[in-house]
Amino acid sequence: DGTLIVTGEKGGQIRIRNSQTLRPIERMNEAHRDQVTAVAFDSTGKHFFSSGSDGSIVCWNLNGEQVAKRKAHAGAALDIAFRENKIVSGGSDSLVHLWEYEPTDSTNETTIKLAKTLAGHSDHVLSSSLSPNGKYVTSGGLDRNIRIWDVEPGETISLIRRHTSHIRCLKFHPNGRYLFSAGDDKVVNVWVVDDLIKRQPHGKFAKYCGSQDQLVVASDDELTIWNSANSEPIVRVVDHPAQIVGLQACQQDVFATLYRNGLTRIWNGQNGQLIRELGDHTHGAVYAALFADNGATFIVGHQDGMIQIFDVGSGELKNQMQTKGVAYRMAIDREEKKLFVGKRTGDLEVWQLDTLELAQTIKAHAGEVLNLAAHPSKNLLASAGSDGVVRVWDSESAELKMSMESGTSWVSCIAFTPDGNRIVSGNEHTITCWSSETGKEVLSCAIDRCVHHLSFSHDGQRLALAGAIRDGSPRTAYSPLIRVFETSD
Repeated sequence: DGTLIVTGEKGGQIRIRNSQTLRPIERMNEAHRDQVTAVAFDSTGKHFFSSGSDGSIVCWNLNGEQVAKRKAHAGAALDIAFRENKIVSGGSDSLVHLWEYEPTDSTNETTIKLAKTLAGHSDHVLSSSLSPNGKYVTSGGLDRNIRIWDVEPGETISLIRRHTSHIRCLKFHPNGRYLFSAGDDKVVNVWVVDDLIKRQPHGKFAKYCGSQDQLVVASDDELTIWNSANSEPIVRVVDHPAQIVGLQACQQDVFATLYRNGLTRIWNGQNGQLIRELGDHTHGAVYAALFADNGATFIVGHQDGMIQIFDVGSGELKNQMQTKGVAYRMAIDREEKKLFVGKRTGDLEVWQLDTLELAQTIKAHAGEVLNLAAHPSKNLLASAGSDGVVRVWDSESAELKMSMESGTSWVSCIAFTPDGNRIVSGNEHTITCWSSETGKEVLSCAIDRCVHHLSFSHDGQRLALAGAIRDGSPRTAYSPLIRVFETSD
């Protein structure tokens, strides 16, 4: 009713004050062992809650008497919010807890019951909030990620990284239609909740897989297969041997995850079942990989320059060859006779797969070769570089056919459309479409991120993009949200 103000202090004290005079009415001098981090009234106005750096949350009546207390977090309880009979708290243990509260005037610790734990943040949770309908929780903090949780299954349904510094405050509008976020970057963002609660894929990498065009999305330590027809997740895999550093897929309903420790794993693209693990830790991180022979062969490029050729069915190492420096990017010609290896030096190596010999080295770019793509039906190879240029080569003769200036400092990803008529490139906040015949720019589209990875669906009707939200080099931090576009748009 606006007649009282509750304040929490660094020394662990809580004061109930008259809102007109600000004079203390009640004093709790040892409410928490250390700092009081947050206070919030319940919906009746007869009780309020406090959280503290001692990890506890406490329920008080307006006489300053403790009604209930719970140890909430292993570390500091940094925030508390209330909605109807639900409480949400965030802590320095990176967890968000959802509590159920039953009002009572007696001291009864069972009146605050833990209902659910939401795990996903990688650092302190500084702010949390419950939606007015109680169906959703939002949380954010030191990891700069805003998570939207569906309370019932306890799952993240949206992950946003738009703030460039720590997130300090998250609040739902009373009508539930908007979410406000504020951070140490001195920015306040207003979000439309309906857009956020739509289930959307989030991760660093995205690849369409198989004839059904399942979308495989991976982050550092998690991969999810999404049904493209209804945008629902099919399966999620969180057990991985090391950090995921890339994805590859083919039309035969199989895909591969590439790992920093040198391993690769082959998966069933329909159900996410592990088919086989390939390689060992000998040659360092996997930087490039591709499928050949209708998915029966898998070629892997390593940090130490070793390129290995595996039989997917048996897992047998069939052949290998050694390049100088990192085998950074790879592509194979349509007849699968030549392997092209892009280098950080700007060189493009051409290897004969039948003899495993280096046939030719071309100076392709005045900087790193950041991506390679082969035409689906013609002897054409496209390369993208940190010099901001897209080049098209005759994959049979290795002669340069045309160069396209992007107008930016780098082009990080390229792909031919499934029909081969266009080349699509991604760079700093721009997707550009080029004619594969003439090299002329057909379309340029601004986007809200630096594009790092792109993948077309098998039918060419959808384009998935993954990228970074800040300007900078191709190694800028990634935005978790995967953007999917209808190519007809």
